[in-house]
Amino acid sequence: MKFIYTFFLLFSFTACDLLDSNDIKLKKIEAQATKDMATLQTKKELATINKETELEKIRLQSELKKENFAQTLQLQTQKNEIKSQQYMMILIALVIIIISFFIFYYFKKRHENQLKAYEDNLKKYLQQKENDSRNKIAEKLIDTIASGKINKEQEATLLTALSGQVHSQTPQSIELLEDVEAELEEEPKEITP
Repeated sequence: MKFIYTFFLLFSFTACDLLDSNDIKLKKIEAQATKDMATLQTKKELATINKETELEKIRLQSELKKENFAQTLQLQTQKNEIKSQQYMMILIALVIIIISFFIFYYFKKRHENQLKAYEDNLKKYLQQKENDSRNKIAEKLIDTIASGKINKEQEATLLTALSGQVHSQTPQSIELLEDVEAELEEEPKEITP
């Protein structure tokens, strides 16, 4: 019985196809065609949207790359400017150090030259004063010898002391020289205009 029942069901489904009219089949085909066209249209729209999305994605990536490149270029430019400023500061510092060294060296040499000139002038002044003192002592000795107050031995001792040939002075010559120097100090100093 089952077999008959299955056979009956099978026959009824196939009979439905036979019973269907051409209109129904046509409507089914049209509906299927409309459905296929809608699916195809949707697929085309999706493909167009996908293409537009891909194009937009590519455009955004290229803009992002351009912005990254511009930022990298700007950073590199800033780094280069900072390095050039650092080099400029180092160069300026070196120039200032070199100039300072030469200024210091110049003033040091100038000071040394001034000290040397002052020392030379001082030596000349002291030499001149010594010569003036010797001349005055010599004049006093000549005056003392000319006055005849001393004996010949004392006269010879004074003359040798005057000429600078005495290696060891005797106590008498030292006393005579001290007397002459005392007389020189007692004389009023001449004022020259």
